[in-house]
Amino acid sequence: IKKEIEHISSVLSSYPFTVYPAFTPVSKGVYTLHGLLKIPPKTWPDSKLIALLRSLPPSVSVNVNPESTL
Repeated sequence: IKKEIEHISSVLSSYPFTVYPAFTPVSKGVYTLHGLLKIPPKTWPDSKLIALLRSLPPSVSVNVNPESTL
């Protein structure tokens, strides 16, 4: 997971991306980290950012305007 989050961080290096541990970091042997990308609403949608997010591997879940960041 460390390598994957480093890859994601490098892909999103042009944006304010913060990584933090999940509320429950391990569940059923699966490790989870969260990343938060906070951009001003006026700049969304950003076609470059959308392309970068779509290039991430299928193991990465992307939620736009999530109800919770926990």
